[in-house]
Amino acid sequence: MARQQTPTLTETELRLMEVIWRKGEATVHQILEELPQKSAPAYNSVLTIVRIMEQKGYLTHIKNGRSYVYRPAIERSDVSRKAIRKVAKNFFNDSPQQLLLNIIKSEKLNADDLRELVKMIEEQE
Repeated sequence: MARQQTPTLTETELRLMEVIWRKGEATVHQILEELPQKSAPAYNSVLTIVRIMEQKGYLTHIKNGRSYVYRPAIERSDVSRKAIRKVAKNFFNDSPQQLLLNIIKSEKLNADDLRELVKMIEEQE
């Protein structure tokens, strides 16, 4: 039975997307060149993952000679927002406030960090 695709990025997909966002566009070979040698997957694995990300709507491609050049179809900030919404929905009853409160309680924020958060909240009002 085939594994079900997740609509969000997996950890490996995110690593590859980071390369493509940084470069603006890349072939599979160029993606592999940017990954650390010790943890780089095989060419065919990267190709498969890139095709899956294209099916999910994260990438588009153009053909350049015999190569496909992949480009982001979605901004990094949009992916971040989507991931945060998913965490809020799955773990905090779809409440961004509860997510933020949990972060504030569980992380060791210094006084400057807390003042910055208060300032950002006040600017939203």
